[in-house]
Amino acid sequence: MTIRLLIVDDHEILLRGLMLLIDGQQDLEVVGTADNGEEAIEKTLKLRPDIVLMDICMPVMDGLTATRKIRKLMPEVEVLILTMLDESDHLEEILESGASGYLLKTYGETEFFSAIHSVYSHLPYLYPHAMKHLMINQPEVSKSTKTSKKKVSLNQSNLSAREQEVLVLLSKGFYNKEIADKLFISVKTVESHKSKIMAKLQLFTRHELVSYAESNGLLNRKSDGD
Repeated sequence: MTIRLLIVDDHEILLRGLMLLIDGQQDLEVVGTADNGEEAIEKTLKLRPDIVLMDICMPVMDGLTATRKIRKLMPEVEVLILTMLDESDHLEEILESGASGYLLKTYGETEFFSAIHSVYSHLPYLYPHAMKHLMINQPEVSKSTKTSKKKVSLNQSNLSAREQEVLVLLSKGFYNKEIADKLFISVKTVESHKSKIMAKLQLFTRHELVSYAESNGLLNRKSDGD
């Protein structure tokens, strides 16, 4: 299946560079481009891409404002933030905007494509420094990940009851919107829970999360939405 992408960036050289990079991938397709947040919203509604690759600093409307509006209008569309600047100090704001991932443009091709496939699989993606920043500023995350380099057990994970429910539904293949509907919470809240789950468990792929849930007996549990 081809992943349909909308690129939003006001720097023409960077935009064309991304298009050229993506053009060499058989499973990726650029369906459109935009150079500001307002146009990004219009193009998203018109083209219905799977993922919007969103810059932050742009004229007319910034990327985070556009992300909030896109996620409200079309919650099934994932947004991957791409920026030249390390915005770790604003990480909470970025996650609260509804963005599914955050990556610096200075990272290489492997990281770039990994981020795209991760958010396409409805798994949040943070580049390593951003993840480290999140862990430092989340005491419960740091405590659980520093106890051992081995896979964290359920008792060690410090996952809240709600995070466990989200993990169960995620592992069963439900999409963000479906999880939100089942648990009577917003899609944005689901994204926030997923980011914290991945940080606490140090697991970054759907396969790893499913294996973790299965090995800890979570798949035999019923969630509030069952």
